[in-house]
Amino acid sequence: MKRLIGFSVLIGSLILSGCLDTVEETTFNEDGSGVYSSTADMSKVFTMLGALGGGGSNDKLKDIEKIAIDTIMMMKDMQDSTVKLTSEEKKLIEKGTVRVIMNYKEEKFTTTYSVPFSKPADILALNTLIKSSKGDVFQEQMKMALPNADKGSDDDMPMMGDGEGEPDLNGYFDITYEKSKLKKKINKEKYANVKDDKNLQTMMEMGQMGMPVNFKTVINLPRPVKKAEGKGVTVSENKKTITIEGTLDDFMEDPSKFEYEIEY
Repeated sequence: MKRLIGFSVLIGSLILSGCLDTVEETTFNEDGSGVYSSTADMSKVFTMLGALGGGGSNDKLKDIEKIAIDTIMMMKDMQDSTVKLTSEEKKLIEKGTVRVIMNYKEEKFTTTYSVPFSKPADILALNTLIKSSKGDVFQEQMKMALPNADKGSDDDMPMMGDGEGEPDLNGYFDITYEKSKLKKKINKEKYANVKDDKNLQTMMEMGQMGMPVNFKTVINLPRPVKKAEGKGVTVSENKKTITIEGTLDDFMEDPSKFEYEIEY
């Protein structure tokens, strides 16, 4: 197996095993516009690889210790390589960026999407677009990590972000974002089949082995919140920042911990 392919498969398998924490942060302006960011923290992958012996004599791990990347990519430059987008979708992401940090020695491995939006309703579409582009970004990460490795064929590369293997809790909720009103409510009909979700079940098994999957939502408001309801809701002292945190275990045991209703 070619080194790039082997490394990608190894990293991909670890990520799909649950070495993934996510943070969604939304910052609103007074007019309803703002910036949405989504960070996937996969640093635990490097921690695990270090426990496996780092570079050592394993061909798949040979060049990992040299990895030190901190770069920003424009999402508009990725449009032709990602899934086919409509003209409206291209406009949504044209000012978006993707920051990739990969540093084996510092055990840092994060990907942060940051996209401005003009109205709250755009956020849900951005979430979907970001999810669908992760496979291509993952491949770019691997190419940057091992630029001198044999490339192999694209068909051999593991596809991340096509919905396979990645924990996606939002699909189990009804989410409404309007100006000054935000609501996230569990869809009981969809949640009734959650135990049939093989991806989530795999994540649960890894969590039971001491590697929990963590989720965090941060909402920054332009003025103090008037209403902030929800079991997992925390409001900052200035009442302008809302935080909701939980694990995959929390979601499986009581999904209402991720619900919220906010007015400002």
